[in-house]
Amino acid sequence: MTSNGPSALIVRLWRWDAERLVKDAVADYRQRQAQNRPLLYSVSVWGMEPGENEKRESLVQRLCGYVSSKRKAPRAAFVSLAALTGAGFDVQESTEPKHHYDVVIQDPTDELEIARLAAVFSNTEERRFPACLPSTS
Repeated sequence: MTSNGPSALIVRLWRWDAERLVKDAVADYRQRQAQNRPLLYSVSVWGMEPGENEKRESLVQRLCGYVSSKRKAPRAAFVSLAALTGAGFDVQESTEPKHHYDVVIQDPTDELEIARLAAVFSNTEERRFPACLPSTS
């Protein structure tokens, strides 16, 4: 992400509980190993930066429209890039497709680190996906 990065919006598709985050991080590590890519543990997210004078709701809809063409899930959690980096997580550009990023996990056996990441996603705006309407649950 560029200089507008801190205002970028990140979405994690359901699930984002600690158990699922660990499972996804380990699967990512194994996939990287099989593909001879640099080894790290990470979880998949999607992100976009706002356009000039773009309101947050417009960015949510734009991000949802893009991600829903790539993945399916019943819910999505929206968080700012600043919230993730403020919690101590590095967000790196991933491989294809466009707007796909990795949230790096230093140690998937570190329960406090995993709980901290789960809290970032759990204490944010959750919406039904792909409609991206506010969640009723």
